[in-house]
This record gives sequence, C-alpha cells and structure tokens, in this order.
Amino acid sequence: MIDLRELKTPDPFVVSDETLYAGNDTIGASGTGGSTLPGNTADSGGGIYTTSAVTLVQVVVQGNSATDSSDIFNSGAIVVGLVGGASGSTLGYVINDGTLLIQEGTTGSPVTATAVTETTTGADIVLNVGNSDGTIPGCLQIEPASGSNVGTQGFYNINTGSTLKLINSGIMAVGDVIDDGSDTDSGTDADTYHDELDLYAIFNAGVINTTGGSSGTPLLIENAFPTLDNGYDVDLYGTGSLVVGDGSSAYVQLGKNYRTTSTVGALTINTGSTLDITDNNLAIHYTTDPKSTIVSYLASAYYSALWTGEGLTSSTVAAQVDYAIAHGGGVWSIGYDDGNTDIHGPAVSNQLVILPALAGDANLNQDVSFPDLGIIAQNLGSAGDWTHGNFNYDGTVSFLDIGIWSQNQNYTSINTPLE
Repeated sequence: MIDLRELKTPDPFVVSDETLYAGNDTIGASGTGGSTLPGNTADSGGGIYTTSAVTLVQVVVQGNSATDSSDIFNSGAIVVGLVGGASGSTLGYVINDGTLLIQEGTTGSPVTATAVTETTTGADIVLNVGNSDGTIPGCLQIEPASGSNVGTQGFYNINTGSTLKLINSGIMAVGDVIDDGSDTDSGTDADTYHDELDLYAIFNAGVINTTGGSSGTPLLIENAFPTLDNGYDVDLYGTGSLVVGDGSSAYVQLGKNYRTTSTVGALTINTGSTLDITDNNLAIHYTTDPKSTIVSYLASAYYSALWTGEGLTSSTVAAQVDYAIAHGGGVWSIGYDDGNTDIHGPAVSNQLVILPALAGDANLNQDVSFPDLGIIAQNLGSAGDWTHGNFNYDGTVSFLDIGIWSQNQNYTSINTPLE
C-alpha cells in the first residue's frame, strides 16, 4: 500500500562546484533535498551536460549569464517534471541540441529560462511544452538578459493545456544563433535589431503569452526557413491562443513569409499592444465569432489609412502606403473575411482571415475592379464590413468607400506588388 504521507513535493535538487554529466537518471526525485546548482562559466558545456535521457524535477540552475556557454547543455532528451503542476524549475541558459520536454510549471509559477537555443541546425531539435496528449501540461517562461540569444531552429510544440510565455527584457538578439543569411532586414546582421524566435515553426495548441518589444525592436516570431519544403512554411500554426500584451504591453511581429497563412484559435491584443502581421495572412479558427473584436483591433491600427496605430497592423502595408503617398500609385490596406457571414473572400466556415489587401478590393481577389464597385453599390448606406465595401473602418458603406475604390481602380497585386 502506498503511504500518501510520503507523496510530497520534492525540494530543489543540488549539485555543487562541478559539471553534472547526466544520463538515464532522475535528478531531484523525492527525498533528494539541497539548494541550487551553480551554472558553469567555462565553455566546456554547462552546469548540466546530458547525452542521453534525463529527468529533472524542480531543479534550480543558476549563475551563468554569458552567451558563449550554458547552464544546461542537452544533446540527449531532457524531461523537466514528472506529473505537472509543481512550482517551476529554473533552467538558466539552455543549449538544446536534442529534445526538451517541459511538463511542470503553471502560469503563476512557470519553469523559467533565460534562453533556449542550439549549436546545430536540424529538424530533430524539438522543444515541447506539455506532453503530446495534453495529460501533463507545463508552462515555460523565456526571459532573456539583454544581449542573449533565444530560440531554436527546430520545432516548438505548445501542447493542449500548456503555456509558453515570451518576455522581452531589453534590446537583444533572440534566435538565429547561427546566422543562416535568411533575414531580409537591413544592417550587417539583422538579428542584432530584433527580439527573435527563429524557428521552423511553432505549433500551438495551448497559449502563447507575450510581453515586451517595440516597433523598432519587435519580438519577432519567424520561420527561419520559409522557402524550404518542410511542411511548415508559416510562423505559427495550430488552434491555440496568442495573447499580445500579457500584463504589460507588447509589440509582436510575424516574420515576412511570402504571403503564407499563420493560424491561431484565438487572438487577444491588450491595450497598448500591437501584432504586426507584415506580409502574412492570419487565420483565426474560432468557436465563437471574434469578428467585432478583431475589427476593433484593425480600426485602432488603421490611423487614417496609414496603419501606424496600435492594435492589429502590418508594417509592410504601412511602408507601402508611405511609398505610395510619396511616389503615387496604388495603395494597400488590410482586409478581412468571415467564413460564416461573408461570401466573397477566402475564409471557410468558423474561420476569420485577416490579410493585406489592395484598398477597394471588396472581394479580395487581388485586383480593384468593377465587381468591387458593384458590391459597394449593393450595400451603399448600410452598416458593413470589408467584403461589403467598407474600407475605412468607420462601419458604414458610404461614398467615402467609393472614393477609396476610385483612387485604386485597375490596380492589382501584379502592377502594385506588396514589398
């Protein structure tokens, strides 16, 4: 018979003074006691070095702040936590060249790391928050020190019931530890100017909470290799929630991916925060239609067609509008289509699609033509959304929308590319 009095939360595990070479072990199991594990300040591999399977239970690793060495070096398979829900471990700076599974921590007491990165590039590098069937959830919070690198060129899986918290604490390079030349930003090394999670893809079936970043140094969620045929040519996919501004403001940017479609199950943009979709489409697969809320985010960012306000915006569209004002030509905007209420656009049932669109393109077919004018005429004077002819986000289809159509008539995505 199991003595329930013996089932207690284990104390943080302690190893002192030297690197721990771990393999096929459980570290910090019930009854092991101690204080904390100091991080290794040399380049020899870290406070914990694993080449095979190891389980860490409420381990606290601390001390190292350098970016050229690690507190944990994993080339095997680390599991953090046994049954979920316990107060979170402190992992420090983690180099993960294998698989890392976080199945402990809660939103109030997450497993924390200053970085989760890698020394090699490959699809076998995986970070899972929560186990795959959702029975043991976890919560991982990544909060880098200024100047550190965060992200892995592998896969992040945020499984059902689990949470990834991304917190920016300053101007830093986040991701792209090995510069693969994929960045299109200007500068000697564009990663110097961004807080970046540079991934093959993030699969999110849980929650991603974000804090920090600005328009000049956004927290960038980017697919490192969007042109590769890896089956995940988007920045973010799955039916989980994305929260922009968790407790304080955030500026989150999706990497430019050649008009691919990222997907979420729910989107919250809190006051003072911004989600910048750049040239991406964003599809929300919903149970309860969020259109009125999403339109309020778009209306806040619209800012007299300049797309420079807070909310749901596109810096790529804003740059194109600025260019068109200076040089003439067609003007882009951001449109949307609700698969349950609209008939002209790309959305399917229970899906809301937000996408860069030419101003006046009511049917979202990438040109501004007489069929679009017909849609406006049918709805003139009525309350309406984008696919009914309301392009200026004032909620009513009016002669102002006819003016927008007229200014953009005969422009297409071919003669007016979004760049």
